[in-house]
Amino acid sequence: RRDNSYDSVIESMEIARRLGEPYQIIFVLTNDNADLLPGMIDLCREKQAILKIQPEWEYFGNDGVDIKNLQKARDVAREKNVYVNWGELRVFEAGGNRAEKPACRAGNAVLAISPDGYLLYPCYHKIAQRIKFDRNIISFFKTDRWKQMQDKAGKFKFCDDCSNLCYIHPSFYYQFDRNFVLSALADIRYMKERHRIERQRRKSLAVEALAAG
Repeated sequence: RRDNSYDSVIESMEIARRLGEPYQIIFVLTNDNADLLPGMIDLCREKQAILKIQPEWEYFGNDGVDIKNLQKARDVAREKNVYVNWGELRVFEAGGNRAEKPACRAGNAVLAISPDGYLLYPCYHKIAQRIKFDRNIISFFKTDRWKQMQDKAGKFKFCDDCSNLCYIHPSFYYQFDRNFVLSALADIRYMKERHRIERQRRKSLAVEALAAG
């Protein structure tokens, strides 16, 4: 970009580091930028940040990420300063959600509510129903209508091939299956790596303070 966005991001990370605030870089993996992964990992190590790699999902007419480029994410998933969710990769490699055996539980794991008070079902990106909340939401969750809606989660025709991580990732923890296990292992690794980096930051700040004093 022809502005100072890069410099501003670098400056913001340094400010966050000195304040002891957590920060990370989210890298949306596309077919056009997959070869930039090694350089991004080096940058995150230099700046004491986690590189969170998320595959690009189809929505705005884009084609999503090729399998060969998903493999590039898998290849670096265990490297320092890197977070890749193996559950996400598995869904993408399978071609997205499958209505006959849904990985997505939009409307269960995630609720989309509009600013004017409507439940957007099953999700914000594919609205089949707009339900006005004119009563207590907990009471609505106890109705037969809501229970019937839950049975359709991830099973609409338009749910086939969808790989929207806004809904798929939270859905991993809705049911115990292989995606649950893969995602949990990745998230546990993320937390360990985050704590390691935070310790690294504290040590480097202490060294800098001694050098300055």
